[in-house]
Amino acid sequence: MKKPKLILTHDGQFHADEVFAIGLILHFLGNTAVERRREFTPDELNDPDIWIIDQSGRYDMIRHNFDHHHDKALPASNVLVLRYLVKEGVISPDFEKSISKAFTDISDYDTKGPRSFNNFHVNDLIRAYNGIENGFHLALGVVWNYLKGIETYVTKLKTGREVFESGQSIGGMVRVCDEYAMGWETMGSEEFLVFPDKSEWKVLSSDSSAYPIQSTGKEKFLHTNKFIGVYSSKQDAVVAACLSAKIEELKSLVH
Repeated sequence: MKKPKLILTHDGQFHADEVFAIGLILHFLGNTAVERRREFTPDELNDPDIWIIDQSGRYDMIRHNFDHHHDKALPASNVLVLRYLVKEGVISPDFEKSISKAFTDISDYDTKGPRSFNNFHVNDLIRAYNGIENGFHLALGVVWNYLKGIETYVTKLKTGREVFESGQSIGGMVRVCDEYAMGWETMGSEEFLVFPDKSEWKVLSSDSSAYPIQSTGKEKFLHTNKFIGVYSSKQDAVVAACLSAKIEELKSLVH
């Protein structure tokens, strides 16, 4: 898909939905001029090479008009653009999955109001940039860095799955890998991950409230919340994980 020759959005106060929508376009389709103004011509409205975001009173994917204000059933502009780029194959399913909740929350805040959110939200963060000189472009920078971070995470997630699948499962509860497997908590039935970190071995719990790491007396460090333990050897780490997972045949190794 070619990049737009121009992106139009409204001037005045900007909000998280159009900032994130435009950030997506710039990140995936390339750097493009952005103009903030209320007026546009019929030719601009109908030109598919000019993307109009969060204004125009029209949602038309063919002409790249992404507004939601005329239809209360529509999500905000950030979700409309996300859906379109996913549909066109520009954004991968893994990337979409990683940002879907955040984008939905931003949209819900915009369309339903802040009453549905009790705490500080990313919409509040972006709105605060309205008070700063060149705030719109600074806010776009926030979105750009966020998307770059997600891109890195998605890449590591793919590698993490390869690491996880090449590891050894013990009792369906402990996974032993040659390195840290990003996203391991969602990849199998295991509740504990054992892996080397420099000269030490670590044990992680997927949920320390349900599966706390038990002390064996051989840990170099055990977090108060028992979600991470550090050990001198692989054997000590494996034994601690198996004890914590209540794998009976390995309990005897502790004593």
